[in-house]
Amino acid sequence: MLDHDETTQGSASADLDASIQTLVDTLLEGDRRTASQIFTRHLEDTGSFLATIDGLVQPAMSHVGACWERGEVSVAEEHLATATMKSVIASEIVNLSIVTDQGKSILLACVEGNHHELGLNVLGDAFELYGWETRTLGADVPTRALVDMVDRWRPDIVGLSLSLDGHLATAKDAVSAIRALGEPQPEILIGGSLPDNDGIASLDADGWGGSIQEAIEAVQA
Repeated sequence: MLDHDETTQGSASADLDASIQTLVDTLLEGDRRTASQIFTRHLEDTGSFLATIDGLVQPAMSHVGACWERGEVSVAEEHLATATMKSVIASEIVNLSIVTDQGKSILLACVEGNHHELGLNVLGDAFELYGWETRTLGADVPTRALVDMVDRWRPDIVGLSLSLDGHLATAKDAVSAIRALGEPQPEILIGGSLPDNDGIASLDADGWGGSIQEAIEAVQA
């Protein structure tokens, strides 16, 4: 396990806000109680669940992922951090008020091969708070199973999560198969940690959002 001095070495760690760095260290230790206190304090300061996710949770988890990619933390530590963060969010969200039913539905899924589901799950929580009927399929959803669910449920929006360039081809197949279902056509949104690039533009999707806030704004536009 990396101690605080080790995790703050290097320019990437030095650039982190103190509260984000503290959350990173706490998550890597699996300290759910302290992580919950940090989350609650940020939520109280901002007064916004979305601001807390985008301003605290997302950069903390992105940093954990970057540390794993550089070999600075193990797979077990990355999994522990993710599980701890999921537990904190699940316990905190039950205390938040839900907006009146919007009469709209959204289906969320990580494309086949994408195992990073935390952001997707949080997005589902956010849509529920905004009064949407939400179904979240989670990580690594086979394209055929995804299309079958879209066909059966016919949601207003389908949100697909990508993390790597290698997911673009899979996402393109999924979008094409959903389009082939015919009317009524859902709006298809692409999101996740994959940086915006020319490949995303080729997916024939209706929008792209790199953050929870962007995704919410995209459907409200």
